[in-house]
Amino acid sequence: MPIVTFCLAASILFAGCAGQGRAADTQAAPESPLQKYWSLLHGDEDQPELDRRNAELQEKIAECMGELGFDYLPNERAGAFVVIGDSDLDPESEEFAKTYGYGITTDPFGMESKPGEEPVDPNAGYVASLSESEAMAYNDALWGPSLNVVSTDEPIEYDWKTSGCSGKAQHDVFGEGGFGGNPEFEALSEEMNALYTEVRETPAVREKERAWSDCLADMGYGDFEHKDDASAAISEGYSSLFPTPDVGDPSSSAPPEPDPEALDALRQREIAQATADFACARDSGYAETLTSEQFRIEQAFIDEHKAELDALVARHGDASK
Repeated sequence: MPIVTFCLAASILFAGCAGQGRAADTQAAPESPLQKYWSLLHGDEDQPELDRRNAELQEKIAECMGELGFDYLPNERAGAFVVIGDSDLDPESEEFAKTYGYGITTDPFGMESKPGEEPVDPNAGYVASLSESEAMAYNDALWGPSLNVVSTDEPIEYDWKTSGCSGKAQHDVFGEGGFGGNPEFEALSEEMNALYTEVRETPAVREKERAWSDCLADMGYGDFEHKDDASAAISEGYSSLFPTPDVGDPSSSAPPEPDPEALDALRQREIAQATADFACARDSGYAETLTSEQFRIEQAFIDEHKAELDALVARHGDASK
């Protein structure tokens, strides 16, 4: 199933967008019992269809902003729908870890702009012409007032109702389920997602996770309690390299850039750590145990939720294809 990355980022606010996934482990595994049902829930999208939906999204943002008294030109680069699953790269392979680390600072799928190809925001000139208070109101209208909070100790939970015209447009185009979502089976999807927390908390996995942690520490890469902590540390380090944009400053329309030397050092650290991470997950037995526990728990879920899963198949097709 193709992997689809969706990043609706304001160039006047943020420099990048990290992809998300149900599992962050660097070990390849055969298709799990639930994978065919995940495919039915999220479906396959080709690039032309994603481009069409992105154009619709941008038109709805422009319509909403116009109703609020702002000019907004549809920005084909702002809503980045990209199909990356057809690449030969396997993010769960050892070769990927040795070459791209976790894929955080290394841009393995070529999604970053190259010199001379930097995306131009068609609204940058308009935003720059606004006063400070007008620019703040513009950002509030486009992204919602929550994004004008410079820092907070608490994560901001996404709510399309408070996410400005961008949130309203996403809701109009994708519905309650959001991008890739299926509102009819939202409860089932949430239960399926919860299984992966259950898998990682099983005694067998926790025992192997401790062995993995000891292995990684012995190799000089910190004392991580949980498997995901290793890649999260790189993500946090990457985020810290970008200056905090001043969303009230009309001159801050260009994305902030990290220090090149600091970025290169973090990139080297990422690749070395991810390579060690892969080896420790393999040698400690963590990867094998995680897979076996995942398959066991997924199969139990299938046995217990046959009626709901059969309804999913009836609605979307044969899960075996």
